Amino acid sequence: MGDPESPASCTALTSHLSGATTLNQAFYLEWRAFLDGLNARCESQVSGRSALLTTKLVEGLLAHGDTEHA
Repeated sequence: MGDPESPASCTALTSHLSGATTLNQAFYLEWRAFLDGLNARCESQVSGRSALLTTKLVEGLLAHGDTEHA
């Protein structure tokens, strides 16, 4: 970003992070991982089985907490 005729004073816009930076990219990457898992016959990181512990935790919190604001 800057004057192309003076590259020393320009700023490069790069990210050192891997992964998604937008919701659309995140959606795409999750579907890509799911489809790759189907192809390889293995679970992706975010699978139904991986959500079971989180579901149990949230249900426990709701059962013992203030469910009016849940």
